[in-house]
Amino acid sequence: INGVFAVRGVTGIRVMDIDLPPAWSCHPGPQFGIAGSRRLMGVASGPMIASIIKPSLGLLPEETAAVVRQLCEAGVDFIKDDEKLMSPGYSPIEDRIKAIMPVIDDHRQKTGKTVMYAFGISSADPDVMMRNHDMVVAAGGNAAVVNINSVGYGGMTFLRKRSALCLHAHRNGWDILTRHPGLGMEFKAYQKIWRLLGVDQFQINGIRAKYWEPDESFVRSFHDLATPLFSDADRPLPVVCSGQWGGQAVETYQRTGRTLDLMYLGGGGIHGHPMGAGAGVTAIRQAWEAAEQDIDLATYARTHAELAASLAKWG
Repeated sequence: INGVFAVRGVTGIRVMDIDLPPAWSCHPGPQFGIAGSRRLMGVASGPMIASIIKPSLGLLPEETAAVVRQLCEAGVDFIKDDEKLMSPGYSPIEDRIKAIMPVIDDHRQKTGKTVMYAFGISSADPDVMMRNHDMVVAAGGNAAVVNINSVGYGGMTFLRKRSALCLHAHRNGWDILTRHPGLGMEFKAYQKIWRLLGVDQFQINGIRAKYWEPDESFVRSFHDLATPLFSDADRPLPVVCSGQWGGQAVETYQRTGRTLDLMYLGGGGIHGHPMGAGAGVTAIRQAWEAAEQDIDLATYARTHAELAASLAKWG
């Protein structure tokens, strides 16, 4: 592919798809995927509701753990480090793990629910990445955020061979590979490579996302992930994100084939709810209930106060 892009006189070329011969099924693919993610989170049906803690807040590990406790009590299934949060001086990953995992364990002891927390373990040095991985595993964690473009194909291969964690792929940097319509690579081709290498969960923006990507592109990406390469087991969990608050749930449900096999990730849509984070999670779940029942959000909100408050603030 690189040679084609370098040909003299070519002013535009775009990789649209890659045909995979059956022999390529030798690659490991997802270790957990959709079914394993559900099992680890204890979510047998319905969408998995997730949230994120932004590093721009500058929270110390103990302060981060306090937010994690709030989110666990609010009823989320999954929490993640932001992709930009590695191991800064104010919040080294060792200290973050030590502060957060007791909160996750305490919540499990009280409720029986294991909230999945994905720590950012990425590093340009594979040995450092595996050291981070091993610290998460030793503390009883079950997931990690991987900046796939930063660690590269080799780093991902190195990690997947040794990993005991559910690998949540963040594609930051993908935009520069695809945003110009006459250059780069379609997500349809791009995602096949990372699925072969073993990602379990894949962030793909969402309906009315806060970034440049059109809704149509998100929908195509969702269906690309839902299409098996060789079997259903190689489908990663699609992660719908980037400015989701519940108001996009009905359209997301309708345009992605009326499936609930997805993670729905809200940041401000949970933390910023006027009735608190717990109401933010409840409002998102109510929005998905409305979607499943083919009821428009305004109608459903008449008898659901949390959803009504979301619509009043963001709708």
